[in-house]
Amino acid sequence: MVVTQMLELREIFLGEWEGLNADEIAKRFPDEWAAWTREPTWDIVPGGEGAAPFEKRVETALEQLFERHPHGDAIVVTHGGVIQTALHHVVGRSSHRIFAFRI
Repeated sequence: MVVTQMLELREIFLGEWEGLNADEIAKRFPDEWAAWTREPTWDIVPGGEGAAPFEKRVETALEQLFERHPHGDAIVVTHGGVIQTALHHVVGRSSHRIFAFRI
């Protein structure tokens, strides 16, 4: 078995929200948190990676995996945001709804 670390499959960078819990975010960033609770989007996060760069990073990594493992013999361990984005990509849907799949 070969283990390969793919940094492209790390979780999204949450900028100024990194390491904070929901209560801390709501207190420090009330406007952004209110917008997030109405309609979550990575583009709201101050200083964060953003939706388009995150999606591109994950999709590029997936394509690399598909090329390296054309028969599907691979196991990937990653985080929920990456899994959501990967599932949207595989089924051909926009990932605008961040949490569309129950993981």
